[in-house]
Amino acid sequence: AFGPNAGNRDPEAIVKANQVADDMGLDTISAGDVLNWAMEMTEKGIHDFGIRFGEMDKYIEYLKMMAKGEGIGKELALGVKKLAEKYGGNDFAMHVKGLEYPQYEPRGSWGMSLAYAVSDRGACHMRAYAPNEEVFAASIPPYTPEGKGEMVFNLAQFNAVKFSLCICDFWATLSMDTMAELMTLVTGKEWTADDMAEVGTRVINIARAFNQREGFTAKDDTAPKRIFNDALKSGPAAGQKIPEEAFEDMKQQYYSVLGWNADGTLPDSLIATL
Repeated sequence: AFGPNAGNRDPEAIVKANQVADDMGLDTISAGDVLNWAMEMTEKGIHDFGIRFGEMDKYIEYLKMMAKGEGIGKELALGVKKLAEKYGGNDFAMHVKGLEYPQYEPRGSWGMSLAYAVSDRGACHMRAYAPNEEVFAASIPPYTPEGKGEMVFNLAQFNAVKFSLCICDFWATLSMDTMAELMTLVTGKEWTADDMAEVGTRVINIARAFNQREGFTAKDDTAPKRIFNDALKSGPAAGQKIPEEAFEDMKQQYYSVLGWNADGTLPDSLIATL
């Protein structure tokens, strides 16, 4: 967020911005996305936030003002969603459910757009990290909707178990079997990989039931317009954008795997099992 997306290629400025954000209690992803959106708003002439791409000294001062709730920082602290509702710029407001987009580009990993969309907390890269399968393992083609619902579910289910156990995300060789063994050792009760998978699915469903009660619908399981409308201009995924019909296909796949209704709600029979 503090690098190329801010029009900045100075490593020292990136480190400084990260230090300021961390020291002052700002999320580096959300804070960076807000400022980057504000710079684009200024350069497009939609609303002047007084900052342009590459102005890193000013950028760092804006971070401090956001943390302190002072001056322009008080308004920027509202986040991209509320700012776009007030000033416009929805076409490039990078968020889902009000949570700003991480820097994992879904046009180069279509499953990531689904992972962001169906996450209970919005655009979170910690719920299901699709590039592991689409890019690094190359186990499934990245530029297709086929199989993405099941893939994202499997990743989300695994992470739901892992984080429920407070296990570090960087244990690369971790498996359901290992987590079941750990639970067996800790509790004295026999746990299997299937038992752990059931827990992961229940976590996903309970979170969905909570959001459903609070008024979230399938319309909130979406992606920023830029993902659908603007093709990437460079890099290995140059020319890629995600067709809306492909995105909807992936979303319906995910709902189906979990046994949800087509409108993203949980059937009463499923809720009763939670």
